[in-house]
Amino acid sequence: MKSAPKLMLWVGLCTLWAWHAAAVADEAPTPAWESPEVVKAAIEIGLDEAQLPEFRRIVAEYLTDLGSMVQQELRRESTNKDRTIKRKNRGLIQKMDEQARVLLREDQWPKYLVYKEALLARMDEAAAAFR
Repeated sequence: MKSAPKLMLWVGLCTLWAWHAAAVADEAPTPAWESPEVVKAAIEIGLDEAQLPEFRRIVAEYLTDLGSMVQQELRRESTNKDRTIKRKNRGLIQKMDEQARVLLREDQWPKYLVYKEALLARMDEAAAAFR
């Protein structure tokens, strides 16, 4: 009978630990491209079924190239990494814009610009956490 209170304490602690682990998992940061405002802006572009895979490829290519470029610049022994990253990022954004311009219809372009601004703003917020 003496073990019953210990067992109850142990079950209570395990339950508390599981609850805490679930709460921490819910607080994990959302990637910029999955944030609600970016997803909403992407939906509002109104891509058709033929455009959607190509648009995803264009954005994924930008994000992949950006990540690779940042990693490469961080490994370099340079004093002006921030400026170099900003300059190269402008080039990657321009490349994404050129590819999107070919893909999108004229009425979709302003909505794409809203999407791009939302994505870049969210990415800047995420990057600020690491500065």
